[in-house]
Amino acid sequence: MYYTSNKKTGKAYNNLNQVIKEALNEGSLVYNKDKNVLYDFSKESVVVDYGKALFTIDTKKKRYTSIPIKYYENSIEETELEYHTGAYNYLFSKEGYDELEAIVSLKDAIFKCSKNETNYNAYVLFNHQARDQIDVGLSISKQKDRVVVQPFYYYMGGIKPKQFYIEPTILSSFQMVEPNSYQGHDRFRITLKRQVSGWYFKIEVLDTGIIYEKEVLIEKDMHQGFLGRFLVGVSLVPIKDDLFDPLCGALFKDVLIERVCLNQQAYLYPGSASMSKGYSQGYPFADVKVDGISFVCKTCYEKKSQA
Repeated sequence: MYYTSNKKTGKAYNNLNQVIKEALNEGSLVYNKDKNVLYDFSKESVVVDYGKALFTIDTKKKRYTSIPIKYYENSIEETELEYHTGAYNYLFSKEGYDELEAIVSLKDAIFKCSKNETNYNAYVLFNHQARDQIDVGLSISKQKDRVVVQPFYYYMGGIKPKQFYIEPTILSSFQMVEPNSYQGHDRFRITLKRQVSGWYFKIEVLDTGIIYEKEVLIEKDMHQGFLGRFLVGVSLVPIKDDLFDPLCGALFKDVLIERVCLNQQAYLYPGSASMSKGYSQGYPFADVKVDGISFVCKTCYEKKSQA
């Protein structure tokens, strides 16, 4: 149990993240059940221990400013990390690539809902950047009583304003295996190509033959003279919660990236020659396991998370 120093409420909390949010609003202390002070939110910065994983909070902005990270072998250091979008696994290619084909298996993937009031959406995304950049891929979310897989794209702005779009088309669905826990059952081929005026992408459901394809055209000749690079990402993103709870019980694990081929000649995986940087932001809540050119991604918001 946790308590704040606000004597007006005198409320006890079972959830560490919940009492932190309350203490942030009050600028108060957080105590444990033995009345020992754990955190003082009157300070500008507070380091919180989520099961031996240390997260730093800016008490004015009410956001994380540092969370644990694990870099993959041969990775350079990242200078533009995200702290409010949950834990994630990111893998960047070197420059010089404009075509990607990936095989993704969700046959063993598990999606589990949060135990608190924050909902989470999972993403398997493929990003290309030349002059501007775009995310495309699979959005996995709970809608009413089922978990569905839909195509999405996110043009991240630049020449034109940002565009985020989730297609109503249902590519696949997860089956409930226990209360609030769902398992996938399909494999996908994702193709993403740079075009001179934008991008083209296609998603094929290999088990059913469903195909979704789209051109995202931004401006004529926008990519002329720019080198391209790719990013592969797997994440579990909180909805409208800048201070996500890494112990909320939500998870998206056993996502198998069978292969990622660039320009029909180079494979991208953690530690590969085509990789520039790669990391698990929010480790150990996010992590990967490599097997040859394949790798398995997981994001588990639990105290004891295993790949």
